Amino acid sequence: MGSFLVSPWLFIGGLVAIASPVIIHLLNRRRFKRIDWAAMDFLLEAQRLNRRRVKLEEFILLLLRCIAMALIGLLLARPFLDYNPAGLFSAGQTERVIILDDSLSMAASAGGESPMEQASEMLGRWIEALAADGDDDLITVVRTTSPERASPNALPLTEASMATLLEDFKNLEPRDSGGDLAAALLQVEKGFKGKNASLNRVVYVLTDLRRSDWEGSAESGSDAGVVATLKRISDIAAGCYVIDLGDEGEDNLVVEDVVPLDKALIAGVPAEFEVVVRNLGTREANDVGVRFAAGETLPIEERIDSIPPGETGAAAFTYTFAAGELDQGAAPEPVPVEVSEQEVEGDTGDLLHDDNTRYFPARVVRGVRVLVVD
Repeated sequence: MGSFLVSPWLFIGGLVAIASPVIIHLLNRRRFKRIDWAAMDFLLEAQRLNRRRVKLEEFILLLLRCIAMALIGLLLARPFLDYNPAGLFSAGQTERVIILDDSLSMAASAGGESPMEQASEMLGRWIEALAADGDDDLITVVRTTSPERASPNALPLTEASMATLLEDFKNLEPRDSGGDLAAALLQVEKGFKGKNASLNRVVYVLTDLRRSDWEGSAESGSDAGVVATLKRISDIAAGCYVIDLGDEGEDNLVVEDVVPLDKALIAGVPAEFEVVVRNLGTREANDVGVRFAAGETLPIEERIDSIPPGETGAAAFTYTFAAGELDQGAAPEPVPVEVSEQEVEGDTGDLLHDDNTRYFPARVVRGVRVLVVD
C-alpha cells in the first residue's frame, strides 16, 4: 500500500502556512496596552478564576486553525491511495498493468523525443523506483499491436526480472502497423475477471491519444468503446491512469499507393507509374517533393503543387527497367521500387517520417522480340 501526492509542494506549503495562526496570535497579544485603574482588582480576580479555561480555549482555537491550514495544503496536493479496500486484508501485493501503444504513430516527432522514446525513459525510471521501494509488485505489459497476449504477464518484480524489464523498455520501438487500443483495454478487462479479487491492480495507458482510437471507438458502440471500457476498468481497479505522450502537431504526409499504369512491366520498355500521397494533417501541404527509385539507379524527382487537408495528390513517373537486371537462367524476380516523400517546404512539417517510404513489388519480365511484316 503506498500513498502519493499529485502536488507535494502544495502540501509542504500548507505545513509552512501553519505558522501564520501562531504569528497572528502573538501579534494580537502585543497590541494591548496595560493601564491600571480603580476597579482593576475585581477584574484581575475574575481573570484569575477563568485563566485556565481561557487559556485552554485559546489553545484549542489555535490548534484548530493550524490543522485547518494543514488540511487546506493537503487538499490542494490531491492525495490518493494506490490500493483497493479488499487489499487491506491481503498481503498488499499490487499488479501494475501497462497498456503500451506501440503503433507506428508513436514514432511521430516534431524535432524532440518521440512518444515511444518518452515511454521508454518513463518506464525505465518507474521500474527502478519500484525496485528501490522494495514493493512486491507484479508487472504486466499489453501492447496495442498484439492485444491478444500480454508479455510479460504478471511477472514478479525481482532483481533478475528488473534487469530484463529495463533492457526491454530500453529497446522499445514502434511497429509498422496500427494498434487497437479498444481491443487491448477489453483484453485487460477480461483478464481482471479471472484473477484473484484481493489483488490490487493499477492500470497505466501510455498512448499518443491518436484521434482514430477515440473517435472510432465511439462509433463501434457504447460497450466496446475506449472511454466506456476505461470507466469499467476504473471501477474494478485500484487506479486507472491515461498518460498522454503525443505531440500537439497533426501534420503528416503518407505515401498511400504506387499504381502502375501498364498491364505488364517489360525490361527495356518505358513504364508509367503514379504515386499517390495523402495529406493527413490539418493544413494544406505545398510544394511536396516525391522521389521514385528502383534498384541502384538515381532517383527521379517530381513535385506536387499542393495537397489540401485530408485529400490526396499524385505524381507521375516514367521508368525503364534495364534488361541487364534480369537473370538469364532464372524466372523474373520482384524488383523493389521505393517511393520516398521529401520534406515539405514552408511552415508545414511532417511529424511522422516512417510512413514516407513505400515499396512496390514490380515483377519485370523479359520482352519477346517480334518481327511484324506488313
